[in-house]
Amino acid sequence: MKVIAIIQARIESERLPGKVLMELPFDNGKPILKWITDSIKSSKYIDKCIVATSENKENDQIEEFCNKNELQCFRGSEEDVLSRFITIVKNEASDVVIRLTGDNPILDIGILDKVINEHIDSDSNYTSTLGLPIGMNFEIISGQAFLSINGKVTQDEKEHVTLYFKKRDEFIKQSILLSEDEELNNLRVTVDYPEDFLVVSHLFLSLKKGESPSLSLVKTVNDKTPWVFRANSSKIQKKVSSNFSEENKEAVQLLRNYGFKESADKLENA
Repeated sequence: MKVIAIIQARIESERLPGKVLMELPFDNGKPILKWITDSIKSSKYIDKCIVATSENKENDQIEEFCNKNELQCFRGSEEDVLSRFITIVKNEASDVVIRLTGDNPILDIGILDKVINEHIDSDSNYTSTLGLPIGMNFEIISGQAFLSINGKVTQDEKEHVTLYFKKRDEFIKQSILLSEDEELNNLRVTVDYPEDFLVVSHLFLSLKKGESPSLSLVKTVNDKTPWVFRANSSKIQKKVSSNFSEENKEAVQLLRNYGFKESADKLENA
């Protein structure tokens, strides 16, 4: 089987512009994209890595980064992100696609390879994981599933690559729980806000020479200095719910987290 990783990346960001090319550790390391692509090289299963960005002018910087680092760069529609993935799958004749994003620099390849193996063995169309820190879970999609999309996609599904698969029952789907540690599950190691960047920069400063970013690194830092993760613990992870009930549940929890108990109770019972 041909297995490819597609890294969805762009320069524009409402909260932290240019984050995908920021250096980790801060001002004395490698760009976030480089950390991700270097990690992919150690995978036993991934045959090729492609950075998928849009044709917008500001993303010339990403193409320049790819050229400098001998990486394949694909540029497509800004709004229709799903079309970028479908075109790449067609061009590469891919059997399995790992969807990654350019703001998640901690890629535990040991865990990812196990999930890829499980995805292939189970003959699943869509595999997702649960239980890892925010920014470390994976999504794996069969190339056949991408090619089966018949054009009846909504605008939300064009913007959010895997939403189409999550909402429909025609696919073989599975979720793999990798950890039942709720504290670990709630740690933020994605880079979406300036506070996230500071936390993740500290994590990378904690890397030993020759060590790769991994779940073990996150656990070690959390055990030794758990207060570090308080810096970004109040930040909200932007997500798209597949239905109102799912979004309502998230909204209720968010209100409770910020102390709005009465409003949360009313929304929950409405």
